[in-house]
Amino acid sequence: MRRNGPAGLGGLAGPHLATTDAQHTSIGTADIARWGRPISYQNTPQGSLPEALQDANPLGLLRLVNGVRTRGSAG
Repeated sequence: MRRNGPAGLGGLAGPHLATTDAQHTSIGTADIARWGRPISYQNTPQGSLPEALQDANPLGLLRLVNGVRTRGSAG
């Protein structure tokens, strides 16, 4: 098995070698399913959002809403 140098790069991400076999790589389209996570909450119901992101601001966090710092509700 070929090993990269101490930096583990060789043009690749980490010590993993590129391959077309998605079972043995961390590079490619299989990455999306393996390592992806939702980062957009557009149109997510308020009850499904983490408390820190809810319009009601139940944690009382200081937030920037429409250019104004507030601990109140965003809605």
